[in-house]
Amino acid sequence: MRSSRAFLLLSVAVAVTLGQSAPGFTQARNAQAVAPIEGYACMQLARDAAHLRDPATIPPMLAAPSPGAPSLGVSPYIVIARSPARTINGYAEALWMGSTRDHPVTGWVPAGALLPFRSANAPAARCAPVWLANGHPGALTR
Repeated sequence: MRSSRAFLLLSVAVAVTLGQSAPGFTQARNAQAVAPIEGYACMQLARDAAHLRDPATIPPMLAAPSPGAPSLGVSPYIVIARSPARTINGYAEALWMGSTRDHPVTGWVPAGALLPFRSANAPAARCAPVWLANGHPGALTR
């Protein structure tokens, strides 16, 4: 009972985090996972709860692997990063989940800001990058 409650809380937290940082997820209830995203893995930001509450400490998702590149927006807590990692100039390639375009958008996040996905509240939880029925990337947690 306790682990299912923890998993529920984790799922809600992930949904809220993704919904706030990725506008495309506001319509996620209408989108079903239809296929895994090959060549990518779920990662998470290397931030503790205090850092996540302060938006100034959350790294941006950039349009190119350069500190001067335009920002796509704030990196979501769960990042869909290329696997094996593709790093250029210290930035890891990822999929921008907040895109409103009709095709996937590549983004870049500081490689040092990423850790493998791991839930502190539900250690058995797993995350898989998936394509949603609306054509956008998503993160499915179980």
